[in-house]
Amino acid sequence: MNLKIILFSILLFNNLNAEFSYSGKIHLPYNFNLKTYKNTELPIRFVDLNLNYSFLDIDFKSNIALEYDWGTDPNEKINFREYYFSYYPSFGEITIGKQIISWGFADGNNPTDNINPYDFNYMFASGVDRKVGIYSISSTLYYDDFKINLVMSYDEFKHRFNSQIPFECFIYGDNDYGDCLNAPEFNRHIEYGVDFQYNMNQAEIAISYLNSRDRFHNENIQMIGTNLLYMYDEFTFRFENAFYIANKNEKFLQGIIQVEYPELFKFNTTTQLFGTYDFNAKKIYGIGPPLFILSEYMIVISTSRIFLDDTIELNNFILYNLGKGHGYSVGTEINYTLNDYIQSSINISKFFKGSGVSSFNNLEKHSNLKISLTYFF
Repeated sequence: MNLKIILFSILLFNNLNAEFSYSGKIHLPYNFNLKTYKNTELPIRFVDLNLNYSFLDIDFKSNIALEYDWGTDPNEKINFREYYFSYYPSFGEITIGKQIISWGFADGNNPTDNINPYDFNYMFASGVDRKVGIYSISSTLYYDDFKINLVMSYDEFKHRFNSQIPFECFIYGDNDYGDCLNAPEFNRHIEYGVDFQYNMNQAEIAISYLNSRDRFHNENIQMIGTNLLYMYDEFTFRFENAFYIANKNEKFLQGIIQVEYPELFKFNTTTQLFGTYDFNAKKIYGIGPPLFILSEYMIVISTSRIFLDDTIELNNFILYNLGKGHGYSVGTEINYTLNDYIQSSINISKFFKGSGVSSFNNLEKHSNLKISLTYFF
């Protein structure tokens, strides 16, 4: 059905004086377990195709992914992640269709970025690669130094959980874990929100509101978010807080502090400290980026550097669980650009279990090494 919609849209504009463009990549990875050297059988997104069809002030955009998930129905290999129309009036932009919408100022782990559910098969990927597209209407208005984003969505809003790495949901009241794969059924419903941003010389501030439902328990939840980005000399500071009110007046807060430092030995360094402060919540709600759900408090330190005229890129990180049970993860990624179109990479992720009850105890056996070749077009 989705394919028919896209084909119909292309045929509709085919007779008009329009402009067509495309881009994407072909990704060929091999991912194996560091302990057993066997294939991890994690899903592979081996083709990403972006299509853009423009006419006057209207764009049709889509993102189609070809995925291989071991043992699934062959008819479910094509994932229409996004397809939507964008209209550009004088005051901003209006989009309608299946889309991914991002809020917040921090990199990757944004507590205020809760419009789209997440695909936990790609929980350690970056940016929008982890998100699931939803049917929505979004409008962005610009006025002087103000930017206002209004969103109304109608969908199921379900996380996609990882069958290879079972994700467990901690219930405070029962002091026990439950399998998230047994989450309740989600019916289509409406969610809505608004995000206000104001730009200044060295700072940006934002206030947001979202009326939504929890992604684990399908219960109503409201969020009030605040964001601040401030640049001082060669430092950049990003602060985000999301205050939630759930059913039965349960309250909790998610927050992050991100600091980007001046170059040291030509390395760019970023630190993120984030976590959840529980006021009176009786369980962990499935809202926010996946890493927020792993532990109460965590710290991430990442470094990156470019070598040989942008030919080699080196990225390193350490993720440490400051909450119960501790545990940590370290990783290294090396990207080598062969030419303008081809890039090879090696990625090592190693998890170390903690003491007592820790989410890293379950992740330790999933330490892996991934070798890949990517062709960009």
